[in-house]
Amino acid sequence: MNEAARRARNVEMLRQCWPAFGALVGRVIHTLEQEGLRPRINEGGAWRDPVAQATAYHSGHSDLLWGLHNATGLKGEKQALAVDLIDDDSPSVPRPRFVHRVNEIVGAFGLMTGVLWSSRRGARLSDADKAAIVAACKSGDWSDVQRIGYDPLHIQPIGLSVADAKAGKRI
Repeated sequence: MNEAARRARNVEMLRQCWPAFGALVGRVIHTLEQEGLRPRINEGGAWRDPVAQATAYHSGHSDLLWGLHNATGLKGEKQALAVDLIDDDSPSVPRPRFVHRVNEIVGAFGLMTGVLWSSRRGARLSDADKAAIVAACKSGDWSDVQRIGYDPLHIQPIGLSVADAKAGKRI
């Protein structure tokens, strides 16, 4: 995707987010761009309607039938509390540097990724795997990381449960 289209896509997708969350994701994106990376919020990577979420669930791309991507306001306005990034320079298979940097910086903005998540359909991460990932996110040294969670470019607020979001809580 050309640069203007990528930037326009990100702006449009961030408008689908709860404003405070979208502002934090915007700061993550800006930080990555300052480092020469080209993050793009994936198609369907911000707000998802229930049909798109069900499709993601049934195809194995989500473990939830209702998730933070589905949050809406009282009048149905889009208030996504999650986004999915892709590496625009390698959209099919993100480069390790891209995945690593996203996971190294999100915590500074009160956000987290799915880098520690085990899929309900896939292998579980061991405690040692998780410890290595946490250490790598702090140090920037990923040499001891053998496996990562299944959704390392999914970004959401730290400490906001799906149940809380569904009940209307926001960050």
